[in-house]
Amino acid sequence: LGLLLGVGEASAGKSATAEHQWLLVTLGTWAGALVLIASARRSSSPSARASLIGGASGVLFGLQDAMTRYCMHALTHHGFHSLLLDWKPAVATVTGIYGIALMQSAYKAGPLTAGLPTISVGEPVAGMLIGIFALDEHLNASNASITFEVLGGLIMVVGTWTLARSRLVCGSQHPSRLQQLESQLEARLKPVADRAKDRAKDARVPARAQLRYSAVQ
Repeated sequence: LGLLLGVGEASAGKSATAEHQWLLVTLGTWAGALVLIASARRSSSPSARASLIGGASGVLFGLQDAMTRYCMHALTHHGFHSLLLDWKPAVATVTGIYGIALMQSAYKAGPLTAGLPTISVGEPVAGMLIGIFALDEHLNASNASITFEVLGGLIMVVGTWTLARSRLVCGSQHPSRLQQLESQLEARLKPVADRAKDRAKDARVPARAQLRYSAVQ
């Protein structure tokens, strides 16, 4: 993210924009989040559900960041009373609360390794897109800058995904740790299974002998 913003030299843009632009950004962001949630409900894979719900949470957090910036600008330049007559602080609050609820749902829907990366990546990406399309922020558009911006974005996505799946985050839920626990459990249960098989064989032997004795009689 530092490489992307440092090389891109993002302009400060503006904190306030036209009402219809805020309305379009809000409706578009919420529509995208709801599409991700609907896709998660249709998915049968816990990992896919966690990723999709986490992505919806990250998108809403990006919208909340942009609206929080607007609210701080309005508070500084127009006073607290200006926020009382505006709809955006209420929407920012509802968006933040619902984003937190979705984040918790993502952690419950599937493994942490699936939900956390999309939450971590979704917020800055959504916030950057809102800044570019609604708040007149601009990135350096030279060929060299675009190359490093794309490289920074890829590093951010891959790095976040890798760290989210590491032992430091997953702990006992890391795939290698789960495989180790599975192997230990199989090693402990193997003697029990072997004894059960031996007892089953011993129980079948008298039954066969009794059938042969009855047949002889």
